[in-house]
Amino acid sequence: MRRFLENRKWWDEAAEVEMKARLRKEVMAEFRRAEGMKRHQLGELFTDVYAGEMPWNLKEQKADLARLLKKYSSWEPYQKERAKFKGNGEDVL
Repeated sequence: MRRFLENRKWWDEAAEVEMKARLRKEVMAEFRRAEGMKRHQLGELFTDVYAGEMPWNLKEQKADLARLLKKYSSWEPYQKERAKFKGNGEDVL
């Protein structure tokens, strides 16, 4: 496809360099925007995949997460990470 476009002078190296730079800039801007948004509630890690009864392994994982949230609730880096979620992870506790 590239050779086809280049043979017809519809595409060249300069156009490709410009397009890559422009697209990289757009992707990074959207990435920064998305990183600044609140994440879904933490409990949705366990509820958004399966309908009905939660499988036993997810129940165990949710209980483990709740235990960790309680254990490290006063640790500042952990608080900062929890603050990124809607509800600060309280829906898991």
